[in-house]
Amino acid sequence: MEGQAKKLMVFDGSNLFWRGYHGLLNQRFEFAGKPTWGIFGTINAIATSIKQHNPTHVVVVFDLGKSAYRLKLWPEYKAGRTHSASDGGYIDFEDALHQLSQTQKTLETLGVQLWRDKTVEADDVLAAIMKRFYDEMDSTVLVSGDKDFRQLIDDKTIVVHPSLGKKMEESWTVEKVIDHYGIHPNRLPEIWALCGDKVDNIPGIMGVGEKTAIKLIKNHGNLTNVLLESDKAKGKADDVELFYKLVTIEPDLCDLGYLNLDDIEFKPVKPTDDKADEVQYVFDELGFEAFTQRWMSGTLWSSRGIRLRDLKNNSEK
Repeated sequence: MEGQAKKLMVFDGSNLFWRGYHGLLNQRFEFAGKPTWGIFGTINAIATSIKQHNPTHVVVVFDLGKSAYRLKLWPEYKAGRTHSASDGGYIDFEDALHQLSQTQKTLETLGVQLWRDKTVEADDVLAAIMKRFYDEMDSTVLVSGDKDFRQLIDDKTIVVHPSLGKKMEESWTVEKVIDHYGIHPNRLPEIWALCGDKVDNIPGIMGVGEKTAIKLIKNHGNLTNVLLESDKAKGKADDVELFYKLVTIEPDLCDLGYLNLDDIEFKPVKPTDDKADEVQYVFDELGFEAFTQRWMSGTLWSSRGIRLRDLKNNSEK
């Protein structure tokens, strides 16, 4: 890794899991009577992104609870959120949580650094990790299907919307955000404070969708002026200021303790490592033969693969 540019990849693990779970729901494949499609979908998405972006450092963050900070501000925050099937079908939530737990266990066995916090949601944790190591990194890639993370984009940070099904991976840069929204990424909460966020149960101003919110900011210059000058926002200042706090990611809410650069260096378990048997056991238990083959050949995380000669030499050391 010496001489290689430092690239941090941070993954919104919960978002990837539910995307994978729902995306493969109709297939419902399993092994030995146990459902595994959510596990497969998540690990495949993470491995594919790592292979494409070749990071030096990796962290996957999972939600463990709800945001104590936002619930104190707005008790209805994320109220009513469900993970119902897109076709209206039934989801066994207990089974889904089991697959989520197994996904985390598998990633840890593979040697991937995970982080969870009981009172701080993944958005703030991911931002805290990025902030902690910002100066030490040459670039950062945040992987999530959640648009909220676009506010963290800057000249050395992109947000990748992972591929799902036939849709290709989509990368969001400063230029793309400005082209789409008309403002710099760090100002995106101004738009979302006006239009709200249905997914997180943040109402916004009645009758104001994202397109209208973008137009209001463009016409008035900033959120403060919108609240002072726009008829749509008259008498709504207190509500909008609250919504602004709810949609703004807060890295300082998370205590990362003594997490350091060495902790997040990407050093996955190799077929010649002492813990290789644990990886093989987990893959066998899940029936992931394709993952086993890719892991053994070195193509799970990298497109370069491993030469048999290198494997032999490493095993003799």
